[in-house]
Amino acid sequence: MTATEVPTAVSPAPTPRDRAETHFHALLFGVAALGAGVRLTYVLRDHRRFIGGDGWDYHNSALRLAKGLGYTSAIGDVGRPYAQHPPGWVTLLGFVSWLGGRSNRAHQLVGVVIGIGIVVVAGLIGRRYFSARVGVIAAVLAAIYPGFWVLEGNMLSEPLGLFVLGLLILAVAGLRERPTLLGSIGVGALCGLLALVRSEQLFLLLIVVVPVLLFAGKLTHRQRATFIVAAGLTCGLVISPWTIYNTTRFRDPVILSTNDGNLLVLGNCPSTYSGKLLGFYDSRCLIRIKGSPDRSVLDRRAASQAIHNMTHNVGRLPVVVPARFGRLLAVFRPSQTVRWVAEWMTTKEWLIWAWVASYWLLLPFAVIGAVKAFRKRMFILPLVGPLLIVVITVAVSYGEPRYHTPSDLGVVVLAAFGIDRLIARRGTGATPMPSRIRLPSLRGTSESR
Repeated sequence: MTATEVPTAVSPAPTPRDRAETHFHALLFGVAALGAGVRLTYVLRDHRRFIGGDGWDYHNSALRLAKGLGYTSAIGDVGRPYAQHPPGWVTLLGFVSWLGGRSNRAHQLVGVVIGIGIVVVAGLIGRRYFSARVGVIAAVLAAIYPGFWVLEGNMLSEPLGLFVLGLLILAVAGLRERPTLLGSIGVGALCGLLALVRSEQLFLLLIVVVPVLLFAGKLTHRQRATFIVAAGLTCGLVISPWTIYNTTRFRDPVILSTNDGNLLVLGNCPSTYSGKLLGFYDSRCLIRIKGSPDRSVLDRRAASQAIHNMTHNVGRLPVVVPARFGRLLAVFRPSQTVRWVAEWMTTKEWLIWAWVASYWLLLPFAVIGAVKAFRKRMFILPLVGPLLIVVITVAVSYGEPRYHTPSDLGVVVLAAFGIDRLIARRGTGATPMPSRIRLPSLRGTSESR
């Protein structure tokens, strides 16, 4: 080298993590296209003339809403005031019906659009909480996971709930990084919207939002209290039009739905404490609840009957509760559980088996991801919060694979992180990459992952 030559710095070859970050949006678009292809293939090859279960109820209730008949029953006492489910999914389908999309296929295609949104949101969550590569892996898993597209094609409300939940998870990350009054109001509004789709998810306000604000760094006690109250009030304001509307239709208060007592009595029928229905539900106990055409009154009576049955079967709980979780995971009497779910949805058993088996494959990776994140003191509360709600719901009612769906978005993202860690352990892309967000620890110090 001569005196006039200047040494040239050689840039290191980009790692897989670097490439994922650089091309993240293009990769996410491609994975979303994959998810669209999977969903359209399923829906366009589905020639059922009748789709059973709650999908039938949502579909026909939406048609009644589009005709100007309001939120009224499409089953049983047709035309009576109805709040079996929160109004979110029915309202969306009702709007599509009002625009002219009144067929099963039209409503299934709404589910396809929501499903593509879930794929995108899963990718954004993975990138926000971990890294771009985790985001891409999470999007791929969400694109192919049957637990998403089977429910979307059966016109069920869970996919819309997952999409809104994904937005909430993203908003909570921003709130924890920079807690503000406006951010608290936004998160509260998303909690309210989510509750209007899946009522049990209202508890995320207490499980996730309140702790995030309570332990947020650089806030005074007054600010913490103000932000928590603001989130709670905003959530209540979003829900209140539906709740107030229900006071004009039902005798007893109905905050979100008239399904709580029904759920409890179905899973706490005496026949579900032993025998072939152990851990599952028996609709005969719900049918026996009579005496009033008012759904709110029937729901209260169903809850009372369920509590009565619980207190008279306390000794069976050590057997019943594990059986409920066995049904949830489809590891207790799996063939029977899968067959009953397929019959309820009026769909093919192999589709339910694909859903169940894919969840079994995802779960170990999600556990690995959760353990790794916990050891690194990463912030994953919004990813595991829905799982706590699932555990409580199943413990007091009954189990089936559909009931773990609200927690599946977190499972998919954590599984993606677990897969990423295993790849890194083998030496592929092992160079660490700073997290997309630097979240303060509960002690108020900044931590880099």
